[in-house]
Amino acid sequence: MKHTIGEIYKKSIEYLKNKNIERPEISVQYLLSHLLNISRLQIFLEFEKIMQNDHIDKMREYIKRRALHEPVQYITGSVDFYNSVFKVNKNVLIPRPETEILVDTALKLFNERSKDLNDKTWNIADLGCGCGNIAVSFAKGTSATVKITAIDISNSALELAKKNAELNNVSDKIVFKNLSFNAFLDEKPKLHMILANPPYIDPKDKNTLASHVIAFEPHSALFGKKSGLDYPLEILTKTSYLIGSEFVLLMEIGWDQSNNLIDKCQACGFEKYEFIKDYNDFDRILKITG
Repeated sequence: MKHTIGEIYKKSIEYLKNKNIERPEISVQYLLSHLLNISRLQIFLEFEKIMQNDHIDKMREYIKRRALHEPVQYITGSVDFYNSVFKVNKNVLIPRPETEILVDTALKLFNERSKDLNDKTWNIADLGCGCGNIAVSFAKGTSATVKITAIDISNSALELAKKNAELNNVSDKIVFKNLSFNAFLDEKPKLHMILANPPYIDPKDKNTLASHVIAFEPHSALFGKKSGLDYPLEILTKTSYLIGSEFVLLMEIGWDQSNNLIDKCQACGFEKYEFIKDYNDFDRILKITG
C-alpha cells in the first residue's frame, strides 16, 4: 500500500503523542527532513508525494527510537551548532545553544586582541572538546592564523571531532590530543586563549535532569567527580600560571556556580574576571582576562 509524505507525517506525530513525547511535530519534522534530505518547509510542500517503501521503513525505525525518548540528534547523527552541522553520537554530549555564547564571545575577543600580537599565531586550547563544536566553530569563524589544541580523555570523542574538523575544512588549524585537563595544563603550555566546557553538573542533581539526558548522553561529559565544581576549580588552579601574561579564559559553568568561582578566582590571584549571562539570565560563562 502506498503512503504519502503527509500521511506518514501525521501518523508519526500521533504515534509519538501516544508515547508522551513533547512537541512530537518538531521531532517528526527533523526526522523527515533528515531522511528525505529536504528542508522542513519542503515537507509540507510535498505532502501529497508518494513516499518510497524503504524511506517508510527507515522512518518507522526512527520513530520507534524517538518513542523511547532517544534524542533526535543521536537518531540523525547530526546537530546544528553556530551555523554549522556537526556529527554526533552517544560518545559525545549534544551541543547546547548556550555554548554558542562561549564561541561568539571568544571570536569577538579574538578580533579585539589579535591586533596586539602583530600577526603572530594565537595558541588556543579547547579543554574537553567532545564532538569538536567549540574548536571547529572558532576555527571557521576566523581567517587569521591560529593553532588550536583540542583535548579530550575519550578517544571516541576525538575521532568524531577529527571528522567534524575535516567536514568543516579546518583540520589544518586544529591538533587533537588524548589528554586530561590536568595532564595538558601541567605542561604549562604557552596559551593566548583557553576555551572550556567541562562537566559541571553535581552528581547529586542527577534526578533533576530530563530522563533522556540521563539515559542517552555520556555521564562523563555531564557530571563532576564529587561535585559540579570539581573540574571548573581544577581548571582555575591549573591555569593560574598564565597570570602576568596576555591571555583569555572562557569557561562554561553551572547556573548556580558563580559565587563559588569568584572565591576561587580571588584565591588564585585572577584580578580581571566577569560572568556572561545565558538566554535565561543565569551566569553561564566565566571570562578571565590577563
